[in-house]
Amino acid sequence: MATVGIGLPTRNRVEYVKEALASIRGQTFSDFLVLVSDDASEPSMAELVRDHVRVLDDPRVSYCYHEQQLQEYDHGRFLFARCAERFFAILHDDDRWDATFLDRAVAILRADRSLACVTTGQYVIDGTGTQSEAMTRAYMRRMGRDRYLEGRLRILEPLLRDSLFGLSSTVFRTAALQRSSLVDPDCHGNAVFDINLFLRLGERGEVAYYLPEALAAYRIHDDRLSITEEREGFNPRLLETLIAILERRQFAGTAERERRRQLSAAYHNYAITCHLRHDFARMYQYMWKCIRTSPRCWRNWVYLILAAFPFLIRPAMRLRGVPVVRH
Repeated sequence: MATVGIGLPTRNRVEYVKEALASIRGQTFSDFLVLVSDDASEPSMAELVRDHVRVLDDPRVSYCYHEQQLQEYDHGRFLFARCAERFFAILHDDDRWDATFLDRAVAILRADRSLACVTTGQYVIDGTGTQSEAMTRAYMRRMGRDRYLEGRLRILEPLLRDSLFGLSSTVFRTAALQRSSLVDPDCHGNAVFDINLFLRLGERGEVAYYLPEALAAYRIHDDRLSITEEREGFNPRLLETLIAILERRQFAGTAERERRRQLSAAYHNYAITCHLRHDFARMYQYMWKCIRTSPRCWRNWVYLILAAFPFLIRPAMRLRGVPVVRH
């Protein structure tokens, strides 16, 4: 048995998954097992990935092909169920780790048994794998990560207030995920898996360690799910899942205020998707939900008034901030 079990989910991204796997095999910490889990790729692409793993001839690396597409939730459940190691990580097929990523994270987890996970900073690469300083600065600012210093912190409030945690830049203690049962059992598809996972840890009072050093690469490219699954700039399925997981929870103090703020923003954005579909009854329903959740936000009332006049609301339509969701 190894120390770290790594899931590498992939679908129709042959070159990217090769880069991701190379970054895993290049780690200075070598006591791991990695499962390349192919989510029903096209047969020709699946064969290329299978052959690549075979040629590597690395006993730490195995390959599994799924005939039916699992999507992110069921794929995550599958990978976690296969993990018998003390620590667990998922690296998306279009991201990469720097050579010391596992070494640094595992050392922190070993030194403090109370930690549920260690998450590191990220830098942005483009479709060709080239690092972009400008994109990295904008990404860090948008995620709110530039406001946090190194150290221990409770997961819940930074998750709801900002987007401090990224799945591909985190190593988990397997026992902590077993306590939280990973994600809500009724959630499926590709929507907000990351948020759901960290939310379940956070609501149990689990503690993370934030290492601001950028040891993981986040790839921004034209084939991201956050782009390919959107319609006219909005993603109804994402919003429906986000609304469901936020509605069923209630916290106290700052965490509850942040939950209501995020839920109000999700209602607002979903109302806009209804407007785009010309479903005006549901648009008003979700605008009222938005107002009831956050009645002191004057913008909610303005949008409700504008909604009565389509020629006014369309130029005014703007997405409100919700937790940034992984692709």
